[in-house]
Amino acid sequence: MMGQKHIKAILRCFIYIISICLCCACQRSGQDAAAPSGQGLYFWRTALDISAADSAYMTTHHVARLYVRFFDVVERNGAPMPQGTIRIDSLHSTLKHREIIPVVYIDVESLRDLDDDAAGVLAERLVTRVQQMCQTHHIAWHELQLDCDWTAKTQDRYFALLRDVRARLKADGYRLSVTVRLHQLAMPEPDCDYGVLMLYNTGDFTRAPEGAHPRNPIFDMRDAAPYLRHLAHYDLPLTPALADFSWPLLYRGDSFEGILYGVDFQQSSVFRRVADDAYRAISVQEYVLSVGTGEVSLRVLPGDQVKVWRVSEQQREALLDAIRRLRPSMLRGKILFR
Repeated sequence: MMGQKHIKAILRCFIYIISICLCCACQRSGQDAAAPSGQGLYFWRTALDISAADSAYMTTHHVARLYVRFFDVVERNGAPMPQGTIRIDSLHSTLKHREIIPVVYIDVESLRDLDDDAAGVLAERLVTRVQQMCQTHHIAWHELQLDCDWTAKTQDRYFALLRDVRARLKADGYRLSVTVRLHQLAMPEPDCDYGVLMLYNTGDFTRAPEGAHPRNPIFDMRDAAPYLRHLAHYDLPLTPALADFSWPLLYRGDSFEGILYGVDFQQSSVFRRVADDAYRAISVQEYVLSVGTGEVSLRVLPGDQVKVWRVSEQQREALLDAIRRLRPSMLRGKILFR
């Protein structure tokens, strides 16, 4: 039989293991404390114009923070250059009591030839430009966010840029946040104060819907699940960004033709409804659509198919339930993309 001393030793070992597990659990439960709490909203437009609908939406969803795209950084003549700067005429009254967080989109191609010296120069120019824009338009800011779909090939150059940007911001008491795509959860963590996990645009919208249960290109758990398993071990404070928008995608046979932003599908002379959120064109129509910082012309022909994708509130709640099981502290706050 096992001696009393052996039993006590095993019990002590068991208690020690349980204590370690509880300690780790407590540490993990607070791993996202550096991420903001409450509700945020992405504002990805060419002008900081707040409509009555925007104001009502922010009130309804208790939006405390507005993440505003200030400009893009793109490759031009072999060097990273700003493009598509947002127009700010004046700050709407609804923004007076909400935090504005400048966001700069970094096109991954602009990182192609970025060495350490060039990263330092770009960091200085980028931060200075944001500071000047905020000063000009009387925007009180405390954080800058960089948005980039970096890859394994561009990771070192992007991370060098982040280190330089963060050092400059930290010297003035500002924070740096970055966006994190699902596939980047399997990669090293970027140098920043917290990350925003982008839980949308997970599928290939250029492929025509197939089968009885086609995948939603905005968000489909079947696409996200293989990456979400990394959440528990991803050592960076995170907050989730969720989709609250629709994509009306136009197909000509199996060929993707474009996104019909802002089109009224109740035009009976142009479209006929054939299923839930699905339409068929019955006449020729030319549309000029605002896309990003420019405009595109898109022609609709008879026989073209339109599928309107959206993420329902039930689908968002199912996603949040999955996160709650994997990493509950991540749900201190969230950001909507409208």
